[in-house]
Amino acid sequence: MTNMARLTISLTPEIEEKVLELRRTDRFCRCSLSEIIRALIVAGISSDYADSQTDSPTPDRQAG
Repeated sequence: MTNMARLTISLTPEIEEKVLELRRTDRFCRCSLSEIIRALIVAGISSDYADSQTDSPTPDRQAG
């Protein structure tokens, strides 16, 4: 079994609906909600990392 941290997060109704919409797509139709949320977190981190490599720091995102 994979050793993963267990976290509890609260989702707004809007985010929950967007996740459920993703589950209805061909890409995510066989994924659990946990798998979808992990994919979204990884995509967000990757996007933020790519942005930070090309952008200068903004007031809300300091270099570090």
